Amino acid sequence: MAAESQQPSDRWYLRCALVLITCLIGMLAPARVAEMQGPTSGQPDVRKLISPEVVESGEPVDVWVIVTGSSATTDEPFPFDGVLTIDMSGSMAADPPHSDPNYLRLAAAKRFVECVDPDTRLAIVTFDEDATLEIGLTSDKDALNATLDGLWLQSGGGTNIYEAMQVSQNHLVQHAAPERAKYIVLLTDGQDTTGHSDSQIQGLAEDAARQGLTYFGVALGDEADLGLLWWIAHTTGGQAYASPDADGLEPVMHLGLSMIYSVHDAKSLS
Repeated sequence: MAAESQQPSDRWYLRCALVLITCLIGMLAPARVAEMQGPTSGQPDVRKLISPEVVESGEPVDVWVIVTGSSATTDEPFPFDGVLTIDMSGSMAADPPHSDPNYLRLAAAKRFVECVDPDTRLAIVTFDEDATLEIGLTSDKDALNATLDGLWLQSGGGTNIYEAMQVSQNHLVQHAAPERAKYIVLLTDGQDTTGHSDSQIQGLAEDAARQGLTYFGVALGDEADLGLLWWIAHTTGGQAYASPDADGLEPVMHLGLSMIYSVHDAKSLS
């Protein structure tokens, strides 16, 4: 049996806190999640993952508890303009559990596309060492899914979170409808490896907040910079979520869409 670490790092505490928050929100999220998951019995699904499974005495152990589920009633979704910003760096092709060699992130993104309001417009940005606008804002779900299908086996290179944010934000500022809510879902398994500082990335998040853009961060595995993703999301009025492995990405993306609706409702009432 692995022993607990005597001096867990600040990052370890933050990771545990964000995973716990993700689980609690998953249990309390609005019933709109049910629209994506279909009718449910109301019974939550609970999974526990431990990583690494074997450690030396004194090394820290991450324990992930994932709770998913929803009620069987739904509210009407609303149309918005958004960007799915997806990490395609080389680390994504590494061995699981803290990566996605089977491209489950693309399947999760396709499910997200299927679940939004028919009038919602989405764009897709991918990033490794550079960021690419794969398809601009469109409500054509067939075109969006075809774009995602074309990304299979494309992982490689570093992780340029800064440019991914820059491309995503610029596209929304230039092309989103002024009257619509604007969201960016940023999914990554790592940290920026292209020389950009946290302060530069935080500066982009502050720009996004001034421009009325809201971020939702999805961190895959324990190498993702949860603290930075949380800061980006918090600065713009959004949320950050943790998924310990690629199998958890689809429910986390569902949760993100549910919280998009919640944030919209809260802003509408304020």
